[in-house]
Amino acid sequence: MIRVKMIGGLGNQLFQYACGRSLALDNNCKLMLDVSGFENYKIHELGITKFPLCSDVTYNHDPAQTKRLDFKDGILGRFYKEYGLRFDINVLQKKRIKTINGFFQSEKYFQRYSDIIREELCIPKPEVNGLSNELTDNQTVAIHFRRGDYLAKTNFGICKLSYYFSAINYLRSKFEKIKFFAFTDDPDWFNEQSGFTGSVELVSNPNFSNIDELYLMSACDHFIIANSSYSWWAAWLSKNPNKIVIAPKPWFDSDTLNSSSIVPDGWIEIPKS
Repeated sequence: MIRVKMIGGLGNQLFQYACGRSLALDNNCKLMLDVSGFENYKIHELGITKFPLCSDVTYNHDPAQTKRLDFKDGILGRFYKEYGLRFDINVLQKKRIKTINGFFQSEKYFQRYSDIIREELCIPKPEVNGLSNELTDNQTVAIHFRRGDYLAKTNFGICKLSYYFSAINYLRSKFEKIKFFAFTDDPDWFNEQSGFTGSVELVSNPNFSNIDELYLMSACDHFIIANSSYSWWAAWLSKNPNKIVIAPKPWFDSDTLNSSSIVPDGWIEIPKS
């Protein structure tokens, strides 16, 4: 059995699942999602359980069981802890690994099983009064403005408005008729300060869950994502074979956060500031 220690927001949970599921497929074994960390974790809710995951997935909610498994796998050399964001081939090559702990923010951890991962992470369709139909009109672009906790995390860095203007102009040069839709955790800022209200329609709504918005974002044809695993997954799960995905460069501002493995090949990187 492969065990994944789950924590973080929805985007991080999806990365953790995808990596763990791929390792389980490599080893022809079951996958345990250790969600005991969410017992006292108040920053984000557990969202991975709302997806149609494989039937071979089990869950551990018991912190005491987690401690026992951590100790056992640590003693036996079967515990892998991620110490950086850059892709580590050792995760795939060390056959003794039974427990993984980290964020694993790279497509390289699961690209070999991308069709299976896309099927199992099929986003539940929300009831949003026809909005999802509007978002599938050609050509549509989802733009993600991530603010919230990023405002205090100076090592992450907020994508500047110049990044979004450059990305919008690039897509306008590619398509004669195109619509832009905004997704953000800060609707007040968007409406009052962003300067995009005349050209970009705000979709985000307090009545939508984060999974609702992930579905709506992924329903668009093209993507201008923030340096956020949340919009990364909306773009990656999009079913449009001809999608254009624009991502910020560098992903994080801090040199200590090596983000060179996050953006997949084929996505377009534009300076974030």
